[in-house]
Amino acid sequence: MLFFNISAFYFFYFAAVGVYVIFLPKVLNDIGYSAFDIGIILAVAPLMKFAMPFLFLKHINLNKSMFKKALFLTVLAVTLFYITIEHFY
Repeated sequence: MLFFNISAFYFFYFAAVGVYVIFLPKVLNDIGYSAFDIGIILAVAPLMKFAMPFLFLKHINLNKSMFKKALFLTVLAVTLFYITIEHFY
């Protein structure tokens, strides 16, 4: 059962990342973002993937409460991005 859980996780994770990496720059370009703006937006994800583990290692304990707070902040950030999609600066 563990094999199928891990397989499903990686399938859906890389399916989402594939859609994000391939189609988001095209959508942003069609909306009118410059190449520089698109680069800034797409550079934030790897930067956060690099920086966040260091924050969680020393300063924040990842328990159920913190997980819910982080999930809420993620949903809030995505919502704010879609609200401001027409005017980046």
